[in-house]
Amino acid sequence: MTISSPARPAGAATPAEPVGHPAALTALLLATFMGFLDLFIVNVAAPSVQHDLSASFAELQLVLSGYIVAYAVGLVTGGRLGDTYGQRRLWLSGIVAFVVASVACGVAPGIWLLIGARVVQGFAAAVMLPQVLASIQILYPPGERRGRALSTYGAVIGLASLSGQIVGGALIEADLAGSGWRSVFFVNVPIGLAALAIGARTVPAARLPSPAPLDVAGAGFLGAAIVLTLYPVVAGGASGWSVPLVAMVVAGLACFGAFFAWERRLEADPAREPLLRPSLLRLPGPRWGLPVVLAFYAGNSGFFLVLAYFLQDGLKLSPLGSGLGFLPLGAGFAAASLASRAAVARFGLRAQLAGVMLIVFGLLAALPASRGSSADFQLIVPLALAGLGEGLIAAPIIGVVLRDVPPEAAGSASGALLTTTQIANILSVAVTGVIFNGLLGSAPGRHDYDTAFAGALIWLLVLAVLTGALFLGLGRAQRRP
Repeated sequence: MTISSPARPAGAATPAEPVGHPAALTALLLATFMGFLDLFIVNVAAPSVQHDLSASFAELQLVLSGYIVAYAVGLVTGGRLGDTYGQRRLWLSGIVAFVVASVACGVAPGIWLLIGARVVQGFAAAVMLPQVLASIQILYPPGERRGRALSTYGAVIGLASLSGQIVGGALIEADLAGSGWRSVFFVNVPIGLAALAIGARTVPAARLPSPAPLDVAGAGFLGAAIVLTLYPVVAGGASGWSVPLVAMVVAGLACFGAFFAWERRLEADPAREPLLRPSLLRLPGPRWGLPVVLAFYAGNSGFFLVLAYFLQDGLKLSPLGSGLGFLPLGAGFAAASLASRAAVARFGLRAQLAGVMLIVFGLLAALPASRGSSADFQLIVPLALAGLGEGLIAAPIIGVVLRDVPPEAAGSASGALLTTTQIANILSVAVTGVIFNGLLGSAPGRHDYDTAFAGALIWLLVLAVLTGALFLGLGRAQRRP
């Protein structure tokens, strides 16, 4: 499950009493639901897209990762633009762009036009989603009401992951007006229009009274670094590496170096505000928490992709049956997310270590279950265990990373957190997909799908164990004076 938008930077005006109409929260959550639904709903549609458009597995990975890359490149800049020009204005503009891009995805006649429309969707999400938490903080002052709103926000993300699989499967199965997989994009139109109709009248207009100038050079370095580094991972892992792809990776790493050098220079200037304060990486929370985020989310999106393929092409389930197969995973995640706040308050880091253990147990139990004659039923308990574990980790991980961060640097640290999350999601789709596709072979039968799924599960187990080890390191670092 993917982490939400960055917290409102320090210095933002927050009223003493809630302002605006209560329906504003509904509008904000509708937009959040739409943005995260589109990340997960495509997983269940992936096999149908590949068959209908005669796409390669590498091209299909670009349909999935293009959205995430664009979102990762633009989210920090999108949040800063909201502070400068107003959250409501950017939020409404983002919704309009997202709906238009969704229609373009739905009518795309070829795979590369679909990939391009998905990239536009990702940039639209980067404009829309960073404004949601800032607007919630405007609507609700610190206290119980804000806490409940944020808990509901987290639950909506879990609901989007659950609904994405089921709604996507149902839409493809229904084949409305012969639209097939295209309806999974058209569904954004009524959701987006409803959010616009409610939000235009109820979401308050606000922005930082004295916003810092946008770090254009830093945004350029970071965007170039992400694209140049991660595109070759997706393309090379699926189709083979070439000299140009290796050169892109080298250039991307150089851009990362230039980015950090530029950010250190800006941080030394009191009159400037960098996108990321490099000094934050010396604090225990970001220093250990960001690797935890990378390892945890690297085992996430790729699992959703290979599970959709295993259920549809391996077990020969219908798209609706495949969507229902995700129900235990999504239900476990949603239930644990709602309980995670109380669990972490009572047990601290031990609650998240328990989440890691549940993921490990779930993946271990899925290895033999996936090979049975009724694997779709035998996977119910393993998937529910894994979902419970993910829910105990995903929501509280924001607090883990930001624990040691001073309030004036919360926006910068949140941007680093979310960028790391999206990089992990891209690596997850690329690496897990390559393992699965490599073991599958060119003319796969049921046994080949069993082997490929088991290989992907073993890789995910390695990432889960690494996540637990990093959590232990974080706990030791936080106990040091």
